[in-house]
Amino acid sequence: MEQALRLLGLRPVRATRVGDAGQGGVSFGERRRLNIGIELVGRPSVVLVDDATAGLDSETALQVLSCLRLVSRRGINVVAILHQPSADAFALFSSVLLLAPLGRVAFEGRTAAALRHFEEAFGLRCPRYTNPAEFLLELVSDPPPSAPPPGSKPDDADDAAAAGAARARDGRRWRGHAGAAEEA
Repeated sequence: MEQALRLLGLRPVRATRVGDAGQGGVSFGERRRLNIGIELVGRPSVVLVDDATAGLDSETALQVLSCLRLVSRRGINVVAILHQPSADAFALFSSVLLLAPLGRVAFEGRTAAALRHFEEAFGLRCPRYTNPAEFLLELVSDPPPSAPPPGSKPDDADDAAAAGAARARDGRRWRGHAGAAEEA
């Protein structure tokens, strides 16, 4: 238990009541980390976390995700579902699984390779100053015009080249905003 308190940064509040909205107690972010800590006491091999950052400000969300990263570095597999991660939060993950509608896998692999995959396979580049996580989530939830459906893979390099050529002939490139296209 001491190790979990230390790992999650909860030692300073170890004697504090949890409380609720009407009473004092630990903060909302501390409560999230406490929930993770409760799971860690059982020494699991996997921790599943559904939207650990919902309702948290960006700083507190990063604290919670940083704790999860520390947990993973201790040899515990962490599977986290995030609906609207910040760019900083997205960068904390070593691997990502992007699901398209109907549960199709649009990408699975190293987080750092996700943007490169969509650029190389489909010619879709994340615009400068755009949150990569938002770009990828919009891409897999609402594919751009003339792009192959997320989760599909070209049969060979010729198919990928043909898809890119078709987009070029259209004179359009995808901006990453709800499937909108703009003139090139």
